[in-house]
Amino acid sequence: MLTTPPRLIDPEVAKLERERLAAQLGLGLAGLLFALAVFFALALGAGNVGSSLLIFGPLAAFGLAAIAMVAFWWEDWPGGALQPPFSGLVNTGIVVVAAVALTILGATVVERLDLRSIFLAHPGAGRPTTFPVTLTLAGATFAAMLELTLVSAGWPLRRLSRIRSGVVALVVAWAIAVLNYMLIVNTDSVPAAVRAVTGLRNPGEPVAAGDFGTALIAVGVWQALFFIGLRGWPYASISPRWLRILIGNVAVIGLGTLTYLVLRNLVHWQLGDIGAVCGCLIAAVLIVAMLSKAGQPHD
Repeated sequence: MLTTPPRLIDPEVAKLERERLAAQLGLGLAGLLFALAVFFALALGAGNVGSSLLIFGPLAAFGLAAIAMVAFWWEDWPGGALQPPFSGLVNTGIVVVAAVALTILGATVVERLDLRSIFLAHPGAGRPTTFPVTLTLAGATFAAMLELTLVSAGWPLRRLSRIRSGVVALVVAWAIAVLNYMLIVNTDSVPAAVRAVTGLRNPGEPVAAGDFGTALIAVGVWQALFFIGLRGWPYASISPRWLRILIGNVAVIGLGTLTYLVLRNLVHWQLGDIGAVCGCLIAAVLIVAMLSKAGQPHD
């Protein structure tokens, strides 16, 4: 509903959705308190913020694609068919399992796999760590998932059943991310001796991992703006479908890349600054989209 153009929403469905959203003030406040509790639990779960980031950062990043699968493809199934609090717990469990599996797969692609590195902030001298080396692949997986889900409107995978289409979309997004990582990224910034000890692989391609990951965040700004904030405008009116999907993907990726290049090479911002600003813009678009959706007048 959040990404669907108003003209494509059935009036009765839209009315029921607005009534549901209008009645969620108390639930939303309770959810916010729960989210804060989870945030502090994750932030301090490993003893301190630094250690928690080393463990939960990659897991959370890889979990984003799984969240997109449950929210956009499965439409909150299976939790949506259950009563609270089981609805949230079941979906959260699915995301957690998927996040762990994707993190393990990501570590296998990026470096020598060591399961201790998935769950320990400091696995020991000479052992690989998942933070920050796997974050680029995690971001690429999420960006590919959003391209398939929002920009390409799920085509042609939506022809499959709801559950199968979501799983296939996640697998395809993962494959696209790995392919891009192997064909674009290098890890030259890490000394060769360190790479040898930790098993960090170097695809040796032209773009540094940090630059590639930051560019993906810039792409995310345009994904959110066009396909969540503006619900597909101005691409929704383009026909035929293949041309609409092609133009949408080229525009989003092109504008994201251009945004990164301008901020990096002309404005001379650091990677952290670009990522922070773009992340704030994405959050702002999501907040405005959700508030405007809830605040639409009744028919």
